[in-house]
Amino acid sequence: MEYPFKQTKEFTVQRNLPTFSGGDFTVTDANGNVVFKSSGKVLSLHRRRLLQGAAGNPLLTMEKKILTMHKRWRVFDGDSINGQNFAFSVKRSSVFQLKTSLDVFMSDNKDEKLCDFHVKSSYFNRSCKIYQGDRVIAEVNSINCC
Repeated sequence: MEYPFKQTKEFTVQRNLPTFSGGDFTVTDANGNVVFKSSGKVLSLHRRRLLQGAAGNPLLTMEKKILTMHKRWRVFDGDSINGQNFAFSVKRSSVFQLKTSLDVFMSDNKDEKLCDFHVKSSYFNRSCKIYQGDRVIAEVNSINCC
């Protein structure tokens, strides 16, 4: 898979004020332009989140599966949780973790013997790396200001 970014891109994630749905945030580019927005769906039996583009168009719907040991999330294209729109799933790599470690399985990886991507994050370093195999393809670092 070829990635569109050949150079570092800087984005800012800003958590919005706490809401009943919880965890809403906005992602902006270096010029302050909105790139993505995320919001929870209030009064949903399943914990659902919607990722929207800058113009408010629905990009992905994320749904937390209930009664799962690995805290699996299923992700769908657009604003529907129709099985035909299934894009990928994410689950914790192991049930008990000290550091967050996630496995990502694309929709065509039905046997899930090997993950397509792996995410490792460190709460204390406030960082996150996304791997494809042994290669780091994305990295998030938190910079504390002032």
